[in-house]
Amino acid sequence: MLGERLKKAVSESRLTADEVANGLGMSKSNLYVLYKKESFELEYVKRASQLLGLSVSYFLDEKQPLPSKSSDGGAFGSSVLQEIREEIRILREQLSVKDQQIAGLQRTVDALVGKSKGATNNPLTFDEFKLEMMYHFYTQSAYKNLIEPSVHTFQLATQD
Repeated sequence: MLGERLKKAVSESRLTADEVANGLGMSKSNLYVLYKKESFELEYVKRASQLLGLSVSYFLDEKQPLPSKSSDGGAFGSSVLQEIREEIRILREQLSVKDQQIAGLQRTVDALVGKSKGATNNPLTFDEFKLEMMYHFYTQSAYKNLIEPSVHTFQLATQD
């Protein structure tokens, strides 16, 4: 009987009746009703076979025995376990890439706020800040005066 084979497969699996019922898209009480049936929709057979890691033929061929469990879950859930392992591997790779991106962003932020190697965390006093600003203003204006006359000279030379 198909319902009995489903019941046996569920009891031998690592899944609870609630988990199997949810996987089949029904209530637990409806799952118990299926246990008593001789036959039911093929869609439920397909879902149960995927959920429990069994072939459809296990449910349809009464002579086919239930596969035995091995230490890694055997036929029960082995495909699910493999999918989970693959997803974990992909997530670890993505996490590694994100960690590298975060480290790069942190280096950028550190460089922008002046926390490069050897930099101090001591803030400037107001007088030190004024001196720094005067120095930068002086160097910028001196550099500008050096560049601008040569540009004007070049323009005058090309006009002749």
